[in-house]
Amino acid sequence: MKHIIDLNSEIEKLVNPDVEYYHQYQNIKFFDMWVNDVEVDYFIKWKDEIIEKINSIADLESPMKVKLLKVLHQDVLKKYSERQNRNFISLDIIKSFLGYHSYRTVQKPKTEPKDFAYYPDSNFTELLEKFAFINGISDYDFYDDNYSPDAHKDRLEDVVLDRQGLLEENLKEQNIILNEFYSYVHLSVCLDWSFRVLKGVAQYLDSCIDLINKIENYEPDKFSFEEVSDNDPTNLKLQYNLSKLKVIQFYRALFEEGIIDVDSSNQKMTNTNLKLYIDNANIYYRNRTGVIMKVKDTRRQYSDITNDKKGDFKRQEAELLNLIIKKFTDRQKRILESM
Repeated sequence: MKHIIDLNSEIEKLVNPDVEYYHQYQNIKFFDMWVNDVEVDYFIKWKDEIIEKINSIADLESPMKVKLLKVLHQDVLKKYSERQNRNFISLDIIKSFLGYHSYRTVQKPKTEPKDFAYYPDSNFTELLEKFAFINGISDYDFYDDNYSPDAHKDRLEDVVLDRQGLLEENLKEQNIILNEFYSYVHLSVCLDWSFRVLKGVAQYLDSCIDLINKIENYEPDKFSFEEVSDNDPTNLKLQYNLSKLKVIQFYRALFEEGIIDVDSSNQKMTNTNLKLYIDNANIYYRNRTGVIMKVKDTRRQYSDITNDKKGDFKRQEAELLNLIIKKFTDRQKRILESM
């Protein structure tokens, strides 16, 4: 029974995390960690631990445990469904997770929420986008290469301070308001990742219940893998003979020039849903060694393109466009000659 209670408790924590705001530091604790100290690995480990707890109670020979898994499956799906439309970059929704505001003394954070800088493979751009959205800034150009990533951060902070009437105030007053807003930004990231863990747990439970249902409704074999795979069109992959980066640049160019469209009506950043589509679509590319790979996890490439200080990625996109122009110009010529 203890394992069942522990499992249920962990799932509840995903949707109702222990969140506490500390006024003396303008910072937030997510469980026992400052939000700006929480790493992605924490959530990956959390998901693995929950799945391990599920496996520890799964027993197909026990009707009660099978029933328990089915109840848990529906409970998790309900929680997942309820949170799908929650916007974790809405300041009101973010603040709704704050259990209470604390004035009690705790150990000071090692760094302040505002103290982060750009480095490759970081979530720097995501943090700035959330910072802009939380403050109602929807028209900021993150792709203006006249500024470095850190300069973009300074400019956004000046806009926020100006809106708060603090642009001419002393540095201490400015830091207080910036740290407060950045603490909400870091909490938003934690809430996003908690939702991803919840989704992953829902998917795992769904696969477990699917297997249970197949076992309970077992019939003599109707299929063989060989028979089924002969008719599987996905065995023939449609792929791009381009690098992963160039595939992303290709879709980005088509989108920005209005040739393709992805619904962005519920997004402040117009390319957010395009990135989601590319990450989840059935798109393949050829890597440097010639191996065909699925296009996914494009955050790093998008960050590199966005923060292209030296123009290296613009030059690569120009080369790609030249290649496409040449190919289609040759094709147009052949068509015209055949008329």
